[in-house]
Amino acid sequence: NNLLELETKLDGIQNNSLNADSTRVKLFKKQNEKDKLYKEKQKNGQFMGSIPPYGYKLNKEQKGKLEVDEEIEDIVKKIFDLYSNGKGSIDIANYLNSREIPNPSTYRETKYKNKKSSEWNQITILAMLRNEVYIGNTVQNKRRKLSYKSKKIIDNPKEQWITVEDTHKAI
Repeated sequence: NNLLELETKLDGIQNNSLNADSTRVKLFKKQNEKDKLYKEKQKNGQFMGSIPPYGYKLNKEQKGKLEVDEEIEDIVKKIFDLYSNGKGSIDIANYLNSREIPNPSTYRETKYKNKKSSEWNQITILAMLRNEVYIGNTVQNKRRKLSYKSKKIIDNPKEQWITVEDTHKAI
């Protein structure tokens, strides 16, 4: 009688274990399909980020399509104009700060939440000057999470970046 009870308990444990394995496999396959779909959208030039680059906004009719943010288009043009006329990133940041022009993070915050301004800096200017989005290209897959368990983000090698040309209007 005790042997029969033990066998019944073991059968139950094995069935639960098999069900858990089956569930994990299904979840893995589902996530893998989502990842493939995400990459496919990137390869088609859809912007997959939640926050568009400074100077752009998301098109309300076409999901994943960037359009120029007319409100700040002239600021982006001025940054590139100053650079093409020999100004360095520090000079450009000083120029923008002296005119109290909101930097990208402040612009996003004040546009939606009315928060206090912070200043432009050399790193922000250099990042904009190097970003292909301003010539109309979408470049994605530059970074990835180390694992789903971690919040750490690492840079992907340039060979893994997904670049699609002429996906939106250049500024």
